[in-house]
Amino acid sequence: MRHASERTSGPTQGPAPFGFDLSLALFDRVTRLAKSLFASADASIILIHQGQVWRSRRADEFPAEDPVTQQVVASGELLWVEDGRSDPRFADHPLVTGPPFLRFTASTPVRLEDGSTPGVLSVSGLEPQPFDANKAARLKDLADIVADEWARARSAEAHKATVRARNAALERLRESEALYRLLADNQTDVIIRYDPDGRIVFASPSVRQFGYRPEDLVGRNMADFTHPDDAAHALRNRQAVARGAPLEPNEKHEFRTRKADGSWVWLQGSPAPIRDEAGAITGVVTVLRDVSARREMEDALRRTSAEAEAAVRVKSDFLANMTHELRTPLNAIVGFSGVLKEAPDLSPRHARQVELIWNASQTLLWVVNDVLDFSKLEAGAVEFEVDAFDPAAMTHSTVSLLAGQASAKGLRVWVDAAGLEGRLLGDGARLRQVLTNFLSNALKFTAEGEIGVLVEQRVDGERRRLRVAVKDSGIGVAPEHAEAIFTRFSQADASVSRKFGGTGLGLAISKRIIEAMGGKIGVESTPGHGSTFWFEVSLPIAAAAGPDDDFVQPAVHVSQSLRLLVVDDNAVNRELIRTLLEPFDLEIHTAADGVEAIEAASRSPFDVILMDVQMPNMDGLAATRCIRDTAVPGAPRIPIIAMTANILPEQIARCLEAGMDDHIGKPIHPAMLLEKLARWSARDSTADETSSVERQEAAHGARPALGGLLPSAGAKPAP
Repeated sequence: MRHASERTSGPTQGPAPFGFDLSLALFDRVTRLAKSLFASADASIILIHQGQVWRSRRADEFPAEDPVTQQVVASGELLWVEDGRSDPRFADHPLVTGPPFLRFTASTPVRLEDGSTPGVLSVSGLEPQPFDANKAARLKDLADIVADEWARARSAEAHKATVRARNAALERLRESEALYRLLADNQTDVIIRYDPDGRIVFASPSVRQFGYRPEDLVGRNMADFTHPDDAAHALRNRQAVARGAPLEPNEKHEFRTRKADGSWVWLQGSPAPIRDEAGAITGVVTVLRDVSARREMEDALRRTSAEAEAAVRVKSDFLANMTHELRTPLNAIVGFSGVLKEAPDLSPRHARQVELIWNASQTLLWVVNDVLDFSKLEAGAVEFEVDAFDPAAMTHSTVSLLAGQASAKGLRVWVDAAGLEGRLLGDGARLRQVLTNFLSNALKFTAEGEIGVLVEQRVDGERRRLRVAVKDSGIGVAPEHAEAIFTRFSQADASVSRKFGGTGLGLAISKRIIEAMGGKIGVESTPGHGSTFWFEVSLPIAAAAGPDDDFVQPAVHVSQSLRLLVVDDNAVNRELIRTLLEPFDLEIHTAADGVEAIEAASRSPFDVILMDVQMPNMDGLAATRCIRDTAVPGAPRIPIIAMTANILPEQIARCLEAGMDDHIGKPIHPAMLLEKLARWSARDSTADETSSVERQEAAHGARPALGGLLPSAGAKPAP
């Protein structure tokens, strides 16, 4: 009675059961010997491996389930059934009740040294057989022979598997070596292997590009080929790798190596330690790449960059000098034309001529400021301030500046503040500059009708999205010109420039400002039906309450007892200051350069000093330092205000670093001049010992007014 332990896979008798090199002849002798022990009996060997069953007889001669084999494999003990018909365990078994009507069976386990049982040796017969200990022992001996053969076959198979694995590994190694040899022989990078002392033990054939043969390098030291200036650095790297120490992650590991012809080539290496099975470092392998071309390109780029920086400095110096030279005469033109414009005794004809002069000077000043602003924005030299401002107040204030120009052309100007209200944090002055450009263009290109300004705040997460749009009923912009008008020196077409004038910089400046703030700017227009210029920026919300100081002109009170020292090498400028301040009956003293300023300040104290910067003999910066250095300890600090055509941020910073307290740009704005005098004459100068850094921060917003004599973000003059 035999069975298939887990599943019967059909007849598996053959030359190699389970793929093992089992001796079938030995199994045949074992079964014959087993049969000879019992009269009228048959014997078979049943082996089980990985769910498959092998029998020394055909599997289809027996049922799929064999309870005898199951019990012997499970128990590992001999099972002797003397008479199946009288044994209740097997009396109903089909092989007992039906053909071949078995009566006797004896099965003993095939037990291995590890205690496992891969099968049984079984003897069955048609006649009952009483238990015989001697026969049982002989049957067990035969089963041990089967177990030994099983162990031998498994060992042989394991050995073959080991040999196959070793051969496969050797084949892979040969293939790998062939591949690496192919790569080493054909790549342009050089592969070098050296021992911990730097002695070369292998060099790839690619060293021929440097004029060497591999055998020329083997046995030589890496230091023999390294440039003297790079030797120490290269040696440190080699020693660090040989010790297993990590190298700097951002270091390029570049050094110069001598070629066979004596010239030098830049190489970049990637060294890595070689370790034995115990983890000890036995050498270093590195891949060297020729980076001479890249180094030459980098050197060229550095030279080009240096030349470009020099050109930028030249441009900046030219811009600074040019704006200074333009602003100095403009100071007199704008200042005195403004004074004459207010004179009550001018005839209508002369008043009209003075008005034309003043408007022309404002136009020229606007052009100068536009060029300066665009240059700073293009160079990224503009820093945006973060102050609280009210968009609605900013809009109303800006529109009020242009009300006179709009009224003169018969245009109605209206403001609609929609959506949320409240103060925001940002550079309100720069946004006001953009709005002023929009409004000035609307005034310029609108002959009749109206101009509207729409201001809207919307929720943008924890911020507010501010949208400002200026809508006019003017000539409009053709669709093909809508993008071009935001580029520098560009207008809709040449006829616009001839008819309306302008530099074409205003919208380009506006675009740079808005985009630098992370916002958007655009235009919607239909030719002949007007345009809508708009911008959007996302800004933080400011704390509520408090007036908007950025757009509310404070009341100015200048004490008549103020003693003022005006220092300027230009007599016209000194006379202009006297003329502007004449209605206030102040005590004004003058000096023509820094030397005279120091002498005047040493003779008697002044409440405020207005100091020019560029002067002969001694400039204003040196004079300020001297006044500060020679001040009597404990004496009140005299406020010194720079009054200069130097209005670039770095120039203002130099004034503050020299010890000045504030800055007024030329051309002089009368309201700004009075505000500065009132502010500094009213301060407790003895207690004003703020640091230079604090003064710089406080005066950082003192950039030049775009409108000259108008407020800080004033409108362009009427076209």
